[in-house]
Amino acid sequence: MNYFSKLKRITSNVFPHLGPYRELLWVARIWRALKLLKCNGFGHDPRVVLLG
Repeated sequence: MNYFSKLKRITSNVFPHLGPYRELLWVARIWRALKLLKCNGFGHDPRVVLLG
């Protein structure tokens, strides 16, 4: 069981299908991409490719 499914089960065990799981994964993916850009020195460069 991964972190997100555990969090989903803890917060809403009665209605597990109503959680914003897809949105949480989307935000986590963007967060990882932003951290990767920052670690490689592109964190404040406005010319980088937009995430989406």
